[in-house]
Amino acid sequence: MDNTTMLSGEAMVAHEEAYFFAVLVAIVVATAAYRWKDWLHPGLRVSALFIYPIKGCKGIQVPYVKLDRLGFQHDRRFMVVRKGSDGGVATHQFVSQRDVAKMALISPRLIHGGTAIRISAPNMEDLTIPLPESSDSENAGITVQVWKDVVRTLAIPDGGAASAWFSKFLDREVLLVSCVGTEAHDRPLHAKWFDHKTEHNVAAAFNDGYPVLMLGDASIADLNTRTPEEIPEASFRPNLMVKGSDAWEEDTWRRVIVGHRENAVEFDLCKPCSRCSVPTVNQATGIRRNKYEPTRTLRSFRKYGEDVYVGENAVHLSLGTIAVGDPVSVVCRRTPVSYNGTR
Repeated sequence: MDNTTMLSGEAMVAHEEAYFFAVLVAIVVATAAYRWKDWLHPGLRVSALFIYPIKGCKGIQVPYVKLDRLGFQHDRRFMVVRKGSDGGVATHQFVSQRDVAKMALISPRLIHGGTAIRISAPNMEDLTIPLPESSDSENAGITVQVWKDVVRTLAIPDGGAASAWFSKFLDREVLLVSCVGTEAHDRPLHAKWFDHKTEHNVAAAFNDGYPVLMLGDASIADLNTRTPEEIPEASFRPNLMVKGSDAWEEDTWRRVIVGHRENAVEFDLCKPCSRCSVPTVNQATGIRRNKYEPTRTLRSFRKYGEDVYVGENAVHLSLGTIAVGDPVSVVCRRTPVSYNGTR
């Protein structure tokens, strides 16, 4: 074999090796792109963030929020409860818009750098409450019940002024309680839907069951193509709104990461959110809508069993600060529930 033939053979082998290497790289890149396409999705962003300092009352839209072990900082750390005896039995039951629709007209706002809360309502003088600093307060030890959960919490140490204010506006005897400053506040999440251990000892404050509610802008837009009147996102009382997704795409999300680098927060979307009568309350007027909307419309395409579902209950697996405009990366998907009439 001459040198020319030998060189041609070596060139051919080198060419084949380069070809197969290029094919291998293309396969790896294509596989990674398919698997991680959600990370590269340029359109998923946080469009709005909300906190609800007092359970059942008006929310506050915020540009950014810090997450502590109970969820969004300042979210549902106060609660109105029906006044009752506390003889070892939890008789202080929570009050919400399910019972009293006009709670939607109570507007809290944080003042003095978040160290106090000012509360206003129609035909009422403003009420200012310093945030409790410690669970060692002499007023600690009130037993309250949120659905099936029984927890110990704090009465507001103001001589009863706050409870009197709420009792007058709501026209019933109530107490205002708080879990602010109660480091020992322990309301475990339902193990059926979330059984992971977290370094920050995650728990629920006075939320219905989970720290965060996530919802897509496109889902609300789709709902409003079906309802006889426009239903704003506020009716569903979300914490985190996402733009750039398809309508009801959040049904398929299981794990998402929100934010940038060291401040990014990972969420486990553990359970679709079943909706009660609260979305039927007009949050601007405190009056229930005619014809029980949007529940009536939701029953035509978002019903599963006896309930209708909008949004996803989420649990934060890490702590950090997130802001409007932050990217939302879907890192794990799931097969969604098959709702009746889903398009």
